[in-house]
Amino acid sequence: MSSHEAVSESGFYGCYLLQSEASPSVGYIGFTVNPRRRIRQHNGELNNGGAHRTKRHRPWKMLLVCYGFSSQVQALQFEWTWQHPRLSRLTREGLADIGKGLTKRGRQRTNNVHDSLALVIGMLHLPPWSRMPLVLNILEPSIAGVVENKVTEFRNARGEIAYSSCFRIEHSPIEVLHRTHVAGVAESVVEEADTSNNACCVCAQQFLSGITKRAVCLSCHNSAHVTCIASVGCCDSGGAPIADAQDRLLPDFVKCPICDDVSKWGDLLRTVGIYQKKPELLGSSDEEDENEVDENELSDSLIDISIDDAL
Repeated sequence: MSSHEAVSESGFYGCYLLQSEASPSVGYIGFTVNPRRRIRQHNGELNNGGAHRTKRHRPWKMLLVCYGFSSQVQALQFEWTWQHPRLSRLTREGLADIGKGLTKRGRQRTNNVHDSLALVIGMLHLPPWSRMPLVLNILEPSIAGVVENKVTEFRNARGEIAYSSCFRIEHSPIEVLHRTHVAGVAESVVEEADTSNNACCVCAQQFLSGITKRAVCLSCHNSAHVTCIASVGCCDSGGAPIADAQDRLLPDFVKCPICDDVSKWGDLLRTVGIYQKKPELLGSSDEEDENEVDENELSDSLIDISIDDAL
């Protein structure tokens, strides 16, 4: 795979679960910036790409993808923990009852699809991920009911604290996901906003060269410092103020002070990600990192799937 594969121009970073159609007992957990392209690479439809370990079990189908991470690092940390729940301090106690343990050599045992689904749902209910505006997008309709049931079971077992998680479940087909979140929509909004906005629409302070914590309203394209928009725009999905807004570390939704449009916090963070990847939009002299990392080097973990047991 070419080195640019792991760079997201749209701010999209996701972790996904595959199942082999040829060998249903085999699955794969990975990281991607472009799910549509990634599944084609795994299936050998593109000349370059596709993890080495997935070549023997083609064709593959992508069961789900979790996205909404504000950076590649966040997504990779999530992926590694999903692959190694007993080795991560974030999950080895909180999710000790889910999945298999370690081998005598201290390595993570492989998990089946039942465990993999339970693990990703459990992780989305634990900090720091429970405070992030993540989306668990179900691509394979046959597992939709299983996922919904597991969420209900987990929340009933863990009580009120589990209901405070910010993540959402969606069912967008991969083409819709690509068109709305991957194909550079956020980037075009950022570039348009950059030509007309030089000051924060909340505090009126000028944006300084090299300052990247800047978000753009996807409706009116006005810009604001992330801290400013978070402090004044926290609301519910309908735009109504939230009583405990000051006590929240991160908002779920934000209302633009200019046009009153309500945006998901994760969508605003995607525009921040564009500035971080393209600092020249803010007049920064910093150059983009040319030492980009191959997705295959970032994620390469086969898991054992028993789809019959899960469904």
